[in-house]
Amino acid sequence: MPAEAKPTIHYGSVACGPQVIKDRSYIDLLKGKEHSLLAIDMESCGVALAASMCCTYSHPITHLVVNQRGA
Repeated sequence: MPAEAKPTIHYGSVACGPQVIKDRSYIDLLKGKEHSLLAIDMESCGVALAASMCCTYSHPITHLVVNQRGA
């Protein structure tokens, strides 16, 4: 496997919400509250919402979102 294709794992928080965030001051505010913030993602919000809508006490659903950093 070439070195440039070798995966790198980063551990940290990913914020998610139902809209695109472009306001730099808001991003800085989020990073100030969560120092391990690595990314802000919109699509994972839909996954979390769908999982919560299908989840019941007797049938819990846990979701995992894996983000791939763009090239």
